[in-house]
Amino acid sequence: MESERTEVVSAGLDAGLIKEVIRELAGAHRNVSSYPKGHPVVVQACERAAEMLGRVCANREAITLGVARETLMVGDESLGTL
Repeated sequence: MESERTEVVSAGLDAGLIKEVIRELAGAHRNVSSYPKGHPVVVQACERAAEMLGRVCANREAITLGVARETLMVGDESLGTL
C-alpha cells in the first residue's frame, strides 16, 4: 500500500481515495442496473459516488482514469491491481 501512495503523491492524488471512488462508481452502476430510476438506493449510491469523485477532482480541470489489464491507472501512473 505504501508504494501505491508514493507513486500517486507525485501526481498529487491519494491512491486509497481513487480506489474508493472506483468502488463507489461500480456500486452505483450496479444499483442503477438493479433498481428503478429514483429508488432511494440508487439516489444514495449516486450521491456518494458524486461526492467522492468531487473530492478527487477538486482543484483539477481533468483527471484521466484507466484500466490496463488488472491495473488501475491515473494518467500515466499505476495504482496497482484492483
